Amino acid sequence: MNLYEFLIEAIRQTYANENVEKQFSSRRGLKEYVNGEYKYSFKVEGDLEYFVGKECIFKDKKKIYELKCHGGMIK
Repeated sequence: MNLYEFLIEAIRQTYANENVEKQFSSRRGLKEYVNGEYKYSFKVEGDLEYFVGKECIFKDKKKIYELKCHGGMIK
């Protein structure tokens, strides 16, 4: 499995798992997801008015991917 295959798998878990708490903080991906040597994490602060988030992927405990995002409501 490569980085992007794992990223797609991690994000799909958010919508495939009926037990996932459907909050704003989990809309991009689960707070944490692990499969083998890969670990995904997504942290977000704020609400729909304004938020900032950071998505990371680790392989063997070494960060190999990072995405920062921000957004909010347009009035």
